[in-house]
Amino acid sequence: MTNKLYMTGSVTSNGVLPKEVIRILENAMKLNREIILADSYGFESQVQQYLSNKKYPHVTIYYARPDRPKVLKSHRWQTEKVLVDPHADHLTREIAIANKLSDDCSIMFAMWNKQSSFIRTSMLRTLQQDKPVAVYTFGEPHPTRQFDTPAQFYETYPNHDKS
Repeated sequence: MTNKLYMTGSVTSNGVLPKEVIRILENAMKLNREIILADSYGFESQVQQYLSNKKYPHVTIYYARPDRPKVLKSHRWQTEKVLVDPHADHLTREIAIANKLSDDCSIMFAMWNKQSSFIRTSMLRTLQQDKPVAVYTFGEPHPTRQFDTPAQFYETYPNHDKS
């Protein structure tokens, strides 16, 4: 099995990574995990900035643009182009990147606002591949919960079923 951590998020806290996200990143760096991210502004860009400031070398940015990623905080990092129809719309490109990240990871971490269906779908896709997903949501007593199956996810979030 690979040692790749797919990180994604639907929200950020006033432009600052929460302490829990930093804890996850620090742990991943200690374990020398490769951190894989989508080429995206927002959460992913903030994670890139944090990792760049730490000079962490084991990062790969997945992108679907014709030439290069739009967000790349370190020239030392690897990039991986995801092949998508050049005429595809933005959402189709984003889904292709998320699917490739899900396929390539060994574990996923998501900072989720419990509203983003895109993040929910990515988490469930990863769980369906028998890969664990760690979920951080704001305002819960347990900052990060790990799920190993879709059933565990639905037990915790019963209002987030397939509908």
